[in-house]
Amino acid sequence: MERRLRNLVNFESYVTALRSGTAQWFRINRIKGDEDKVLKSLESKGIIFERDTSFKYIYKVISGNITKTEEFKEYKVIIQDKASVAVVEALKPERGDLIFEMASAPGLKAELIYEITEGDVELVLAELDEDRIAKERDLLLKYGVNLTRVDIVNQDSTMNSIIRADKVLVDAPCTTSGLISKDPSILLSLRTPEKVLHFAKIQESMLSEALKLRFKKKAYILSVLFFQKREN
Repeated sequence: MERRLRNLVNFESYVTALRSGTAQWFRINRIKGDEDKVLKSLESKGIIFERDTSFKYIYKVISGNITKTEEFKEYKVIIQDKASVAVVEALKPERGDLIFEMASAPGLKAELIYEITEGDVELVLAELDEDRIAKERDLLLKYGVNLTRVDIVNQDSTMNSIIRADKVLVDAPCTTSGLISKDPSILLSLRTPEKVLHFAKIQESMLSEALKLRFKKKAYILSVLFFQKREN
């Protein structure tokens, strides 16, 4: 495994990144609460955090269990990886956009798009698994998203039925190799190239379907993949 990784990445840098990749990031759900007030409340409960230098509305937890706070339980605090936030920022959501997200569950990116556009957006969210769709719809409601601005489509996005959008976010299924720092057992599944090839085929099909869309404005196609050479 190490030999294969060395052919793909700077192995020493990768190991260092893994060791530092367990940080917990969060942002304030501005639909549900005032950011300054929620942050002050968290501080009063012993949660120590620091603001990110790249995205000013996300914070890294330094100490304390934020999931035990009232703010988290009331959906005023959203735990979301910095990489996931970066994806949405790269998409550049704008008010009035029609945005199509393939494989959208659990819905954190969709909620952030809704926040950034202050609810002035049409979201089309596609997901294959019906249980994941139900959980996504429930979570978006709890986060305060107006579901009249959202269409959730049960589909296999390798055979897409959506025909137009302003921007599309392709968050394709993958090997999750970027999550090894959180779940080292992922390395075991990467021993067989068949799994990588399986996901690469799905990703290729989804990207191909996205390229067939009719775009009213500029097309933004963003694929969220990981470091496996065949996937990228």
